[in-house]
Amino acid sequence: MFASVVKDAIRQDDLFGRYGGDEFVVIFPNSTVEMAERVIERIKNALKKVVLKVENAEIEISISVGLCELSDENNPEEMIEKADKMMYENKKNKYNQL
Repeated sequence: MFASVVKDAIRQDDLFGRYGGDEFVVIFPNSTVEMAERVIERIKNALKKVVLKVENAEIEISISVGLCELSDENNPEEMIEKADKMMYENKKNKYNQL
């Protein structure tokens, strides 16, 4: 369900995949941070509309997001580490944050 919602919300050129466990990565090629933030907002808004029903309970999906911009100073591993750190900070503070 989650993957389907994200795939529908990202742009055609964006790349999306599972990174591990419950962590996913979206790569926004040829994008500014602002463009990526708009797509992330679209993902969050789409997920707010999803309610999973398990037995008699309704479960809402929430996400915590980390974002890192490509630079000459970062290799891919460092970029993921920075985004991961930001995501955990957001997770501690409040879900559905960027």
